[in-house]
Amino acid sequence: MGPAVVVGLFTAYVGDWSIVAVRRWNTTYVRKLASRLDQGDVQAVNKAQAAGIARDALRALLLTSLGLLLAEATRHYDGTDLYHCKGCGVCAAECPCGAIKMVAEEI
Repeated sequence: MGPAVVVGLFTAYVGDWSIVAVRRWNTTYVRKLASRLDQGDVQAVNKAQAAGIARDALRALLLTSLGLLLAEATRHYDGTDLYHCKGCGVCAAECPCGAIKMVAEEI
């Protein structure tokens, strides 16, 4: 499994968890305003909506930031299996499209 798939799966998992957390947070907040909302208080409705939008925007910002940070951290990973690679160059010689190039390692 490549790093992009892992980043995508992890970000999706965090996104799933965070939407549940935001919904619970919003529910708790609406329950605090329940009596005012039941009376039709327009300010309470506006306050609840604004708070919900702000929480969702914060969630989106954090989730997007997490995905971008993880993507940047794995961007330079080329998928080389260093455990099995012996530096023999067979993969570069056999690659039909020339995508693999052997480069001397600087020590």
